[in-house]
Amino acid sequence: MSGEGLLVAALKIAAAVAIGLPLVLYLAQDSLIFYRQPLAEARSAQIARAYPSAQAFALAAADGSRLLRPLRPAVRQSASSIADAVGSPAPDDRARERAV
Repeated sequence: MSGEGLLVAALKIAAAVAIGLPLVLYLAQDSLIFYRQPLAEARSAQIARAYPSAQAFALAAADGSRLLRPLRPAVRQSASSIADAVGSPAPDDRARERAV
């Protein structure tokens, strides 16, 4: 094999790796990022005891698999309690400041 033939073969291999590896990673990204971890019954019971207000939530995917997770109801907060949490005045406090 001549020097040119060896160089062409090396470039073909490099091009195959440069195209193939990102393609494989792109196609496998869901399984690489979102590792399927089934929830054991013991863990499910532990969550139910820790969060009695949680409700079962099921989401069906197009491929037939189901995602089952506990869902806690949202806690409603007033604007003043949220403003206290972030340290800024609530809208009704601003109105009082203008009146003074």
